[in-house]
Amino acid sequence: MSSTARDSRSIRSFTTTATSASPSPSWPPRRQVGATLDANARKITFKVAPIDRDLTVDADRQMLGSAVSNLLQNAFKFSRRNGTVSLTARAADDRVLIEVEDECGGLPPGKAEELLRPFEQRSSDRTGLGLGLSISHRAVQANDGTLNVRNLGGKGCIFTIDLPRSGGN
Repeated sequence: MSSTARDSRSIRSFTTTATSASPSPSWPPRRQVGATLDANARKITFKVAPIDRDLTVDADRQMLGSAVSNLLQNAFKFSRRNGTVSLTARAADDRVLIEVEDECGGLPPGKAEELLRPFEQRSSDRTGLGLGLSISHRAVQANDGTLNVRNLGGKGCIFTIDLPRSGGN
């Protein structure tokens, strides 16, 4: 990625790019509408935790916004009807963690990391190509981060984007 594609951005700008209930002037409204419509159509409660305005990373806004959007789309798609999907962002030492928690019912043991491979589908719902999580994974890696999956047996999953925090914070 070229150095001109990256800049220091507030985490709030990345998460609002994907979902925010109170868009910033640079926020693309179509993404907000899409996330809200997707959650509403599936009877999902969507919660976005308040985000510290000073939480920043050096990253490509479009790539990171796309990664968060893909995680949310999957969470809406696989969460049980009348369930909840949550989006949080927080600092952890010199890292920034963006988490999408769903209520998909959990994963079979040892299957979480397999979801990040291209064309991997673990559900009877085959409406996609199985590329969303792989694309998210690669976008996060391109921004010097990692994407991890934590299984909450019988409940759901937490997908965590882990990025280096911008200097001076």
